[in-house]
Amino acid sequence: MDNENLNIDQLWNKFKEGSNKIIDDNVPSKITKSKYTNPWANRDIDHLCKKQRKAYNKAKKTGKQEHKDKYKKLKATAQREIRRAQSTYMQEIISPQLEEKPKSFWQFIKSKKTETSGVSPLRGKDGLLYNDDFCKLDVTSKDPDFKPERYIRILLKIYQNEFAVVCKAILKECPAMISKLKDQDAELSTLCESSWEEVELSNGIPRPKDEVNKISDIIVQNRARMQHTKLESAKLIDKVEDYKKKIKAAFLW
Repeated sequence: MDNENLNIDQLWNKFKEGSNKIIDDNVPSKITKSKYTNPWANRDIDHLCKKQRKAYNKAKKTGKQEHKDKYKKLKATAQREIRRAQSTYMQEIISPQLEEKPKSFWQFIKSKKTETSGVSPLRGKDGLLYNDDFCKLDVTSKDPDFKPERYIRILLKIYQNEFAVVCKAILKECPAMISKLKDQDAELSTLCESSWEEVELSNGIPRPKDEVNKISDIIVQNRARMQHTKLESAKLIDKVEDYKKKIKAAFLW
């Protein structure tokens, strides 16, 4: 067919087909699968989960009680090892050298925040906006027979498994951190007052004014960071306490 007699759509299709053929004939390709792995998973757990899946398929296929019992035993073992691995992983994140190397701890906390992601505030049947995760669960359900208690308890179980260790660490470590920062700030204030004259001199010679101002600015900035960390730690404690109240209220509901 003469290209001059083709319309724009036909020309585009011809170009696309030709380009795809050239790519298929000359460009090597491979189908890849994105494999998500939990950070706490290891080879032993993967092997145990595979054995559990095989046991499940066999029990489902044969229906024999001995195969069902074997599957239940493997399932219990896998769940126990997974919980242990999760706990160990989170302990390694939040426990070692929290004060010296807090970066991994705060990264973990940030990754678990939900205020800036997920479902935005939703409007319920009463016309009010709901920003609480438990309320959102009820608002988003379109099932008239929806029973939120069951799903809330599932959320609570997940929360307890994944966040209990973190919350305990926050309630334990943050007050100690606040107290230590307060003491260090007081020591720094006393040290500055008692030795500022020495700072203004270098080997008995007055330091340049801009150098003294630079030292002063660094001290002020560091003290401001300490105050900010104390405030953020206090907010974090309040947030954990608030969630504890919500969890308790949800269980009573």
